[in-house]
Amino acid sequence: MTKHLPGLAFALLALVALGPEADAAQASRCTAAQLKAAGKKASSRAKCYAKGVKKGEAVQMACLDKASMKFSAAYAKATQKPPCLSMVSENTIEIKVDGFVDQVRTTVNSSAQGPSACDAQKIQAAGKKAAGKAGCYSKQVAKGDAQVDSTCLGKAESKFGAAIDKAENPGTGCTHTGQKMAIEQDVDTFIADLVNELDPPPTTTSTTSTSTTTTTTAPPSEGQLSFTTAVGTTSCGGPGLNPGPTTPFSGELDSDTTCMTKIADLGLSCLYIGGGNGKAIPPGSVPENVALVFNVNGSNLFASSGTGAKDCTHGAGPGRQCINNDAEPACTSDLNCTGYTGACALDANCFFGPPLQFPNPVLSSLSTCVVNVIQTDGSGTFAANTGDASVNLLLASRVYVTGNLASPCPHCMGGTCTAGPNATAACTTDNSQLTSLDCTPEEGGGAFQAALAINLGPLVTTTSKATSSTGLFCPNQKTAGAFGLPAALCIVQDGMPAGDLTDGLPHPAVLGYSFCIPTTTNSTVDGVADLPGPGSVGLNVNAQLTETTTTTSTTTSSSVVAITTTSTTTPVTLPPCGSATFPACLGDCASGTCMPDLMNMICTCL
Repeated sequence: MTKHLPGLAFALLALVALGPEADAAQASRCTAAQLKAAGKKASSRAKCYAKGVKKGEAVQMACLDKASMKFSAAYAKATQKPPCLSMVSENTIEIKVDGFVDQVRTTVNSSAQGPSACDAQKIQAAGKKAAGKAGCYSKQVAKGDAQVDSTCLGKAESKFGAAIDKAENPGTGCTHTGQKMAIEQDVDTFIADLVNELDPPPTTTSTTSTSTTTTTTAPPSEGQLSFTTAVGTTSCGGPGLNPGPTTPFSGELDSDTTCMTKIADLGLSCLYIGGGNGKAIPPGSVPENVALVFNVNGSNLFASSGTGAKDCTHGAGPGRQCINNDAEPACTSDLNCTGYTGACALDANCFFGPPLQFPNPVLSSLSTCVVNVIQTDGSGTFAANTGDASVNLLLASRVYVTGNLASPCPHCMGGTCTAGPNATAACTTDNSQLTSLDCTPEEGGGAFQAALAINLGPLVTTTSKATSSTGLFCPNQKTAGAFGLPAALCIVQDGMPAGDLTDGLPHPAVLGYSFCIPTTTNSTVDGVADLPGPGSVGLNVNAQLTETTTTTSTTTSSSVVAITTTSTTTPVTLPPCGSATFPACLGDCASGTCMPDLMNMICTCL
């Protein structure tokens, strides 16, 4: 039976009757064509290299030139279809595309010539996935839709996953195996960068010669799904998982690629980082009360404004600022930020929790504070009746070396920040680690190291596994293994669905995923943490589905019209079967439960 979110039909009717429609995103044939052209070039260029790797030959320059010429012609044609949503040059985008393909080649086989049919298939699969996802965003922009079609993105993900699994079948001569996660991060980082360049988030104002109109409207949605972290294990374990964590656990490390021979447990709500030589930094505990709010449409999750920066899931930008300067001046490139790579970053709109602390008991001067910014709009899918969920988040993890072993991040104590640029300023905190978004770390004076692209996607309520026959899980990983254990060949996170969410109450769940952490660009920090390398987390959360109720009031005067829309959330309620609205259940419910299906206005058996 098709599963629907109860209450959505009534919410939709209320929105149509009571509130103005949200402004649609600006449609642009130009930007849509630019996105499509970039995706096609990525696929074509990857295919050129794949042909060479399969045969063990150097890439044919004629193939690369053909891809470049087609891109140039398509990009030029796109600019003749104004308006374009940005003025990014053809050269800028081509550099990004070429850099992406080179990164994939580095990941797959360190840009080796081959021959390897397996490596060739993986390089080509990465190009196809990039083209597929760019095509999804192209369709969104062409139509002026507020959100990208998650089904379209899911299709690209599914095809990519199947292609990598097929390529890595035994006997195909892969340079490395277990690379799905690493290659996927390369693709998703490129697509996020491409979309941010070509389709920056819009801002809109409206004026006339005789009056000014201001409109504040919450985007209509069928409801909201929130995930709020809860306390996990009391100890995540020591450096190198010695000693190991205490119960409860969310996953494990195994010494075989079948993930059957456990060598260590992973604690619930603990963040583990680094390769097999990462034995200096203890795992970090994820603070409680970190919240993520998503808007709901059917079974799809979209970015939400939530209640503010602490729980919203929108991406960064469109403005940029220097994040290696406490004053955070505006910038257009790293050159405005003393030339430091990655310092000119998109303005943060939403954060994934308060700053995270990484004390370094071996080298206290390298104790670190990490600010996690949501880089692109969050998305995902879920099932209301089972609580199954899959959440995609791309983070920019801003790394600052503070050198404070006791308090790597400033604390909020007694309502005041203890350190950082906001020292002595007022603050609030709701976690036992006393960290707060009100108390950010020092950014200047050499504290800033890098803004790491971390792809937390998909965080799932099912079991996720990352495997590597060599123990090298990530691009450019130096030491085999994970989290200080060189023998690790498999990282497992056991998610847990929330169960039936239609009662509108909080339900415990676990969202888990393993991912790759790139270099911090600080060789000392990389050496101590053994980066680049894997990361893994199993979040203990409470999931809650609520229905959005929207009311609109309009006040008119001779010169100003103000429309204000407010939204509140209330638990979803179900009218009983057998009522006037829902007659007797259709079918035999001897082995199930009769439940209302509000989308189809009938009762069905579950």
